[in-house]
Amino acid sequence: MEKFIKKQKTLSTKDRFTITPNFKTPFISPENIIHIGEVAKKYNGVLKIGTNQKISIINIDEVNLKGVVNDLNFDCVPKGKNLLTNITVCTSNFCRMCKYPTIGIYMKIVNEFYGIELPSKTKISISSCKNSCVSAYVKDIGILADSNGKLFITVGGCAGTNPKSGYVLASDLDEKSTYKLFKSVINYYQSNANSKEKLRDFIDRVGFENFKSNL
Repeated sequence: MEKFIKKQKTLSTKDRFTITPNFKTPFISPENIIHIGEVAKKYNGVLKIGTNQKISIINIDEVNLKGVVNDLNFDCVPKGKNLLTNITVCTSNFCRMCKYPTIGIYMKIVNEFYGIELPSKTKISISSCKNSCVSAYVKDIGILADSNGKLFITVGGCAGTNPKSGYVLASDLDEKSTYKLFKSVINYYQSNANSKEKLRDFIDRVGFENFKSNL
């Protein structure tokens, strides 16, 4: 159970904890929403909707942790600073702006890479158009659909106090080529970056052209 429980950093002197159900998709049924809300209410928790497209129960008292986990009866997001759990996708097929149905490649990435350990905290976003409502340009890895229905990949984006758009790694790709290149980026970064080195810092250290040539 401990691997799912995250201790909150708060101004309060009393310890509070967070548990996040893991649906591995931004889409959730009304029944599951209601169930999560009922569990939060039972244990005096608060619901938080994060930019990672997850719904967390926060403000949990330590004595209630076991009850929350048991009552939820869902898989939960594992804690770990450098575990890959922040993978987001737009509404894709449900949006009139969609240029390519990206839910498929999103699920492939989630099923193969979710929870792996990387050198540093890593965020991935996948968008079905260049408008990128999921802010793919400022994520460590972005996959986006161009106006022609082809995909392109950006790497090294970051937000925070020093935001930067990612470098365009490759464009005019089909889904198979996109997934293969994405996998190469993850493997190369995982094997060669220093501990705690963000993808952008790694790319800038080795040089973007050198980074590309090693994929």
